[in-house]
Amino acid sequence: MRLLLLLSKQDLALSQAEAEAVFRRKGKRIGNVLLIEGEMLQCRRLAYTKQAYRHLFEATAQDLSKKIARFSWRRVYRKSFAVRVHNSAVSERELADIIWKRLSKPKVDLRQPETLIAFFFAKKMVHAGKLVWENDEWFEQRRPHLRPGHAPTSMHPRLARALVNLTGIRKGMLLDPFCGTGGILVEAGLMGLRPVGYDTNRKILARCRANLSHFRIKGCQLRLEDARNMKRKYDWMATDLPYGRNSPIPKRLYHEFLTILKRFLRKQAVLMMPNTIPAASIKAHGFQVLHVFDLYVHRNLTRRIFVVRISAVRNRSRAGQNAPSGNSAARSASR
Repeated sequence: MRLLLLLSKQDLALSQAEAEAVFRRKGKRIGNVLLIEGEMLQCRRLAYTKQAYRHLFEATAQDLSKKIARFSWRRVYRKSFAVRVHNSAVSERELADIIWKRLSKPKVDLRQPETLIAFFFAKKMVHAGKLVWENDEWFEQRRPHLRPGHAPTSMHPRLARALVNLTGIRKGMLLDPFCGTGGILVEAGLMGLRPVGYDTNRKILARCRANLSHFRIKGCQLRLEDARNMKRKYDWMATDLPYGRNSPIPKRLYHEFLTILKRFLRKQAVLMMPNTIPAASIKAHGFQVLHVFDLYVHRNLTRRIFVVRISAVRNRSRAGQNAPSGNSAARSASR
């Protein structure tokens, strides 16, 4: 299905990257609308997308009225309808009148229409769509200060959900090696994933456990463990590394963690760090940096999000280390 996703204007680049990670394909962004192929069910995971529309047709602004008049609205109309126009001063009523004439016994409902038709204007082209999904996730009800295990540095659940999505995970186990009070783990659990959290602070882990219990998330593994002592491999990781003036950060924590991460990451990780960390530093540790986003928090704090995976060069070297030598391969073949 071809979809039109109405993205949050809070951070368009982040919104687009999240949607493309969920749908696992590239889209075409037109202003704050992303045109992409996908299934409606995939929309339920999204944090920074407001609405999804089934793409009906496109037309030039000049030919829009003719295109509306020729379109078979009976195929998409249900009980009542309303029209919304985005990025244009074109009259919604005029466009609705054309649709009205193409229907048998139509009903207009401007407040709660069963069929919401939107027209998205972008330069000379117009894209028409029917609303099929609206983001009604209760992110605000899960804000950090409303959780039993509150911590002032916890991120907003919408951002935590986006970090999980940016990993590209569909199912299975996701590790947060600096889990804190569990913001990322809560979102991962609510998405039906199997979250795993590490932290070095017993009291913080107790708060994390309380939050997971509060949201009825079962099966989460919590470990009193230093991320720099990781002993097993994970496909997917998402984490917010400790930082800030009041955080007891070892000077070499980032270097030591990235060094261990490249040994134990199989697929993809999303790392939130201070904006003082350059992408070159991440690449120097053997990672391919897929995306970098800067999120302004307040005057003294801007977060930087890195989406990374093991570089292709390193993967080839791993494969070379695991491959048999020419002589041993020849011996195996002769057997």
